[in-house]
Amino acid sequence: MARIVELCDELVASLGAVMPDHATVSRVYVPEVDSDRMEANERLAMVFPVEDADGGAVSRGIDSTLYTIGVILCEKYTERGDIPNDWADERVQWVEDALTRSLANARERLDGAVPESRETTVFDPELFAEGLFWSSTLITFRDEHEAT
Repeated sequence: MARIVELCDELVASLGAVMPDHATVSRVYVPEVDSDRMEANERLAMVFPVEDADGGAVSRGIDSTLYTIGVILCEKYTERGDIPNDWADERVQWVEDALTRSLANARERLDGAVPESRETTVFDPELFAEGLFWSSTLITFRDEHEAT
């Protein structure tokens, strides 16, 4: 199995450990949602491989590879009327708790790889206006290995 896919699967497991019971966490290749079919209070987390790149030499005999993995967290607002700030605030906190604190902390290792950078779009304003909270994150992991 490709290393980036292994890391995606590890990230799925890590996210699953911090998600609420009503969340669905999966590895996908095309992150898409049919919001008309989402159930009330259903939270989705989709993890997908984005790219890998040469990370350069770490030391004599040790090289590194950079793996970028995408994460989408989303939930549909199912009540009538405008989305209240407190509902949105809870989802923003969910993103911070699930990713920033749990998975994108450089002190944490994911199956031997170390998170090097994280870029999060907290929510998509266009989708939010349609009642869908959609947060996207790119996490780049540095993985060290013997030089070839």
